[in-house]
Amino acid sequence: MVHALGKEQSQAVRALIGRPYKEEKDDADYISDNSRTADLRFEPPLKVVQYPDPVLRARNKRINTFDDNLRSLADEMFDVMYKTDGIGLSAPQVGVNVQLMVFNPAGVEGEGEEIVLVNPVVYKFSKRLSVYEEGCLSFPGIYANVLRPDTVKIDAQDASGAKIKVKLSELSARVFQHEFDHLQGILFFDRMTMDVVESIHEQLKVLQTFQVHHQAELQIQVFVELFVGAYTAVILVLAVLLCLVMYNINEIVHRNFTIYE
Repeated sequence: MVHALGKEQSQAVRALIGRPYKEEKDDADYISDNSRTADLRFEPPLKVVQYPDPVLRARNKRINTFDDNLRSLADEMFDVMYKTDGIGLSAPQVGVNVQLMVFNPAGVEGEGEEIVLVNPVVYKFSKRLSVYEEGCLSFPGIYANVLRPDTVKIDAQDASGAKIKVKLSELSARVFQHEFDHLQGILFFDRMTMDVVESIHEQLKVLQTFQVHHQAELQIQVFVELFVGAYTAVILVLAVLLCLVMYNINEIVHRNFTIYE
């Protein structure tokens, strides 16, 4: 449920937001390096990156190549989004640091409208703000209130590179802003008031601890696989050397036996 705020309340809550909203069309900090073909490479199936993976805070490059690979990436992102019951997903959330997002407010494949936005830029936020409970696929099981502008006006490109200008409102505006934040390296708790962040503090700690342990387990698994691979290689080398030694011994014995005869 969306709760509209009065003017005084809006100003008070704006002052508490960790990251202020600003129109970033001419902001030099917003402009990122252009991507290369390698930046768009991915291996399906994609997986959602979970907090606190540093890829969620990394700089995301602008896309300047609009080809089948980009369209395939967008299709794969939709597939992951639907399978995880999401309504929006950004490229960094699947480990690809480029300016790309997909969303469908209906959240069901075959229903609603699938939207692909490339290199989006916000040039107008509404002054009216609303509070709404948000979740995030990179923060499984965590839901909390986030204050955002009701409407946004944006410039972007579609998957073919065509330029588009659109005004988004209601749920579409909120989903866009959530995913747009991801493209800026901003996470949804950065937009929460301090008391709301405090209310999910323990959940964030649990998720962070889980991910640290998970990464440690993956590193151990990689080490074990490398060790097993190296051990197997050594055994094979020793086996080959043993065969060569046995062959040489057999040759020597055969020669000696021939001389003796």
